[in-house]
Amino acid sequence: MKIENVKRMLDSFYEAGRILDYLPPLPKGVNISYIHILDSIYTLSLTKEFVRVSDVSKDRNLPLSGITRTVKEMEKKGYLQKLISENDARVVNLSLTKKGKELYTIFVKIYQKELSKILKEVSEEKLLITIETILEISKIIKNHKINLINKY
Repeated sequence: MKIENVKRMLDSFYEAGRILDYLPPLPKGVNISYIHILDSIYTLSLTKEFVRVSDVSKDRNLPLSGITRTVKEMEKKGYLQKLISENDARVVNLSLTKKGKELYTIFVKIYQKELSKILKEVSEEKLLITIETILEISKIIKNHKINLINKY
């Protein structure tokens, strides 16, 4: 691969990261990880009777400890509730509260609907290729960490 194209790729990743700066401001005390967790719980609940912290961890490909900590914060703030399983007291199921559903609706459903309107200039095919390519590059780089310490 040409070095010039690798540089352009890295520059485009930087620009892609800046897209997050254009997201609408979240309510005070809410961070973007809350939105991701609400989205996972909602989406998983469409196909699973019960959603557990471990399910969210797998869905987001994030460590269980971080999800557990964030879920605890979100429960205190009233965005979700933990329900002890009737069959096994060790099992905790998650569900969105009314406040959590409202946050999900505004910052996931409505926002994504609005984004789909303004992104109509980008073809569905280009979008899917971009997603697939970014995920492929991420996987490759993750699996081939480059150590520069002994290179200079």
